[in-house]
Amino acid sequence: MVPEVVYLHNPADRHETHLAVLSASLAALRQLPATSRPKEVYGCEVWGDLDWVPSSKIVRLPCTAPEDFGPSLLRCFRSQVEGGKRYDLASAGRRRAQATFADAYTPDQAPEVVLALDLLPLLESGAPSLAQFVSSLINEFRQQATDRIKRIGSA
Repeated sequence: MVPEVVYLHNPADRHETHLAVLSASLAALRQLPATSRPKEVYGCEVWGDLDWVPSSKIVRLPCTAPEDFGPSLLRCFRSQVEGGKRYDLASAGRRRAQATFADAYTPDQAPEVVLALDLLPLLESGAPSLAQFVSSLINEFRQQATDRIKRIGSA
């Protein structure tokens, strides 16, 4: 059975172990025949936000699970909520913030949202490397940010 959707770490994640898992996962997916690959592959926020990524490159994934699902899941991984690191509260706060800060002028479309990148193009022949993929996002962010500053007339 072929999974229709695969959720991975994003290539701008700040955890090298997360990047290693992402790289190995993409390599494994590339080895599959095209007909056996998932229809969707997303690189999701884990260690670090994706709110800096140009909005045209962001996929907003509404979190429709019951409110207690996330904390219950994290409690299965005791190391993630013991010892003073409240990933359970932080991840819920991030999802709520991403839903609210999606657009300043329209009501929230979902109570919680995870930001992700569409990684399916990275499975294609001739796809950019992870470094090239992230560099293009950074370059687009840099251009958009400097253009906004120039539009307001500040140097």
